[in-house]
Amino acid sequence: MFWVVPTMRGWNKVWYYVGIGGTMAFILIWAITRFSGNPINGRGGSIGETALAIEVFQVAFIALSIIILCRDPKVRN
Repeated sequence: MFWVVPTMRGWNKVWYYVGIGGTMAFILIWAITRFSGNPINGRGGSIGETALAIEVFQVAFIALSIIILCRDPKVRN
């Protein structure tokens, strides 16, 4: 979300870490809110096809960001 522009423009490695951490937080919140009696809203949500597609793309973002950090020497420190 808020790290899309810095990541696309390649501003700094820190923004990749922010993107990875933020996306992991979104995935965790989504997973927690699927269970009934969860601490966030107290009720369970359904898992739809669209939600699963979004989660797959979020995991893909994390994987691609890690690959970029490991392999791209142009990413600034």
